[in-house]
Amino acid sequence: MNLLSVYLLSDFKSLKPFEERIRFDDTGLNEFDPICLVGLNGSGKSHFLELIAEGFMMAEYFVRNVKLPQSTSPLYFEIEYSLTATGDSTYYKLSNTKKDKLKLYILQDDEYQEKNSIEYNDLPKKILGYSSGLNETLSSSFYEILNDFSEKLSLSANDPSKYYDIVDNVRMTYLDHNTNLLLVVSNLASENSSKVIQDYTNLKELISFKIEINKKIRVKVKTNAQIDGILEQLQKFSYDGGDNINEDYIGFDFIGGKAFSNAIEKVFGGTVKFFEALMVLNNLNSLAISKKYKKWMSDNRKKGVLIKMPEVPEEDRFFNITNIKFRTKDDQIIGYEGLSDGEHQLVQTLGALSIIEEPDTLFLFDEPDTHYNPEWRSRLFAEYSAVCKGRNQEIILSTHSPFIVSSVKKHSVFHFVRNKGTTITNPTFQTFGCSIDIILRRLFNKKTMTPSLPVQVMVEIAEKSRDEIIENMDMFGESHSKAMLYKKLEELK
Repeated sequence: MNLLSVYLLSDFKSLKPFEERIRFDDTGLNEFDPICLVGLNGSGKSHFLELIAEGFMMAEYFVRNVKLPQSTSPLYFEIEYSLTATGDSTYYKLSNTKKDKLKLYILQDDEYQEKNSIEYNDLPKKILGYSSGLNETLSSSFYEILNDFSEKLSLSANDPSKYYDIVDNVRMTYLDHNTNLLLVVSNLASENSSKVIQDYTNLKELISFKIEINKKIRVKVKTNAQIDGILEQLQKFSYDGGDNINEDYIGFDFIGGKAFSNAIEKVFGGTVKFFEALMVLNNLNSLAISKKYKKWMSDNRKKGVLIKMPEVPEEDRFFNITNIKFRTKDDQIIGYEGLSDGEHQLVQTLGALSIIEEPDTLFLFDEPDTHYNPEWRSRLFAEYSAVCKGRNQEIILSTHSPFIVSSVKKHSVFHFVRNKGTTITNPTFQTFGCSIDIILRRLFNKKTMTPSLPVQVMVEIAEKSRDEIIENMDMFGESHSKAMLYKKLEELK
């Protein structure tokens, strides 16, 4: 998949209508060329990612035959993209304008022709979103689709005549704390994926974990053939808990290792299918959110307010992964809470890339490196490239890291500047392989590499006598800024 252009025709959060399309390179098949959004805080990078997610969510509504909410602040846009399912690139334009409702066009004979309908294969196969820290409004679009899936599955389970109806799996997945549990289990169950995690973390292997199914949460959950099929698959290689599969509470215990990995391959057909099955169960946790709160969320969305999904308490969840135990490289046994923030973030982003191999997948990552140390940041894109090259997937991320910017060619770097609106342009200099200090100076307005506090103290000391300057010189480490004090000493000779 390639994102080719984004054209905003209405206000969207901090973004104003674009004067022209933001165009991206049509990357060749099997190439790795991610899109990097860079700029100061508040410049609109996160809202740009939300705009893309919101556009594809609207298209997903049509595919799933769900009525699109009538917003008091409607979003008008055009998004051009290509898909490679047929082996060659097929070009699309998704459009929602004041004149016409949501429409999809396909490029034929160098002109876009309107399609009669939006079909499943006309959209990215998967869309995964991630936001670091508290900035999780990106999740809003993903959870709208999640609500539709869980409600339809619940209706199917409550109607005996629809027991065997299949509800299409959720295409849009937001990577949060709950999916992180699924990712760490899935990654360490796979020999290829586990190597990526093991190279960066202190984890050696997955020892054991437990899957708990509680059908008697706040709203009693009935299951249909789709859910019962997954539970039966889990039962096949659980070493304990298989006898109570028809009861309200089910506990499946698992032991990691080669036999566990082989069982996933045999029963589910691979790690990806195992992860997707767990995601189906995990998505049903949204049933625990009250209808009153969901209506409040929906009403606020109609007003243009994007609100993240509330955290469902563990005791109210239909599905839980508990009692995870890992063995570390120094032969210690730790639980899930023993992972650092950086390790959690690594599992959510690089772990997701390792698991999701399907072509035409779109990854939207909002600052995926905030908890990384400098060494990890400098290696991040080398790992992304090693994992993703040849898959025909698209990665769009925002960052404040000069290490990431230096790993991306300038045609794929988009500089956001806020000044009575947002301007989005490519840098005027080549970013790929560029030194960190030049990137900080030109894209982040950082004129010196020394933090502001010591520079301020140096300026104050530079106004003192020569003896006082000499007396305080050892207070500062060596830097370009300290050269100011040496120069002042020369002047005072």
